[in-house]
Amino acid sequence: MRFLHDVERPHGLPRGNRQQRRHGLPYLSDVGYDGYRVLVELDGRLGHEGPGRFRDMNRDNQFALIEWITLRYGWYDVVHRPCLVAHQIAAALVARGWDGLPARCHHCVNATDLDLCG
Repeated sequence: MRFLHDVERPHGLPRGNRQQRRHGLPYLSDVGYDGYRVLVELDGRLGHEGPGRFRDMNRDNQFALIEWITLRYGWYDVVHRPCLVAHQIAAALVARGWDGLPARCHHCVNATDLDLCG
């Protein structure tokens, strides 16, 4: 829910589809912007170390083979850098045909474009 309230909604992003399988692959994706072939994976520490890390790499590779891109963020990014996350997602969506523009929320209204692109 934090992703919706801190990243998508205040920055005017389209709402992604949550926890769905795509294209017959056996993976649940955290957030998918299906019309743009963009996935966002939100990684906590649990399950993303050791073998879990390699499972995630394989999933990203499988989606890349069918021309989807994956943007991967950790808890820290969503909590402490939601504006950066939102503007990177917006850039990926625009590159894949989204005709919207990200809004600047009250936290990032005075930030430079360089600050918002990482």
